[in-house]
Amino acid sequence: MSSGMLATFDYGRMGVSGLRTRLCARFAAMAIGLTVVGLAVGGFGLHQSSVQKVTGDSGSSYTPGNISSLSAIETVIQVTFADIAHLSTDALLRMKDRGDSVVLLDAREADEFKVSRIPGAVRVDPDATPHQLLRTTGHLKGKTVVVYCSIGARSSSLVRRVRARLQQSGVRSLYNLSGGIFRWHNEQRQLIDDAGATDYVHKFDGYWGQLVRRQELAVSAPLRTED
Repeated sequence: MSSGMLATFDYGRMGVSGLRTRLCARFAAMAIGLTVVGLAVGGFGLHQSSVQKVTGDSGSSYTPGNISSLSAIETVIQVTFADIAHLSTDALLRMKDRGDSVVLLDAREADEFKVSRIPGAVRVDPDATPHQLLRTTGHLKGKTVVVYCSIGARSSSLVRRVRARLQQSGVRSLYNLSGGIFRWHNEQRQLIDDAGATDYVHKFDGYWGQLVRRQELAVSAPLRTED
């Protein structure tokens, strides 16, 4: 694959404000022989052609329509955010099984969080400053912090933005959860809402919701009403 090949990653559809800065990811992409340009951080509008240029992936059987597989998109995110640490869902579970002091942060919007979240997660605004995040979480000294969103784009952006301040505050380690809640849901791991266990997950929108394998469980609003 030629290093002169271009791939555009448009994160602008997400609606996360204040993150329209154009960044060049050449330093990360050179490891796979690709020049990545035109990175607009602020959402996760990763288009099919862009993902294929990074991964060679042509989509998978469970992702209908014009979208690549979740694994391919995870690769794009890891290349784009090569300066931060990424954690697999299996590794997160091993940490929890060992009894590690893990703080799990959900970097999605309130309506997404209300549909479902990973047990124990605390929601933080995707636009949160380091000060706002610490005000939400309290002291994090000596703890491992894992941040997730739908697929890992918003959470990676947040990790990058708050990393220096959290390290100063004594955080042991800081990770983006690879594949986000969509991978967690696809692996049929436990999710909860305000009433308890649930099988539903917020699909973000019709395009990105294709990454959810069990389409009948991908929703845009809570299905349970409060008593």
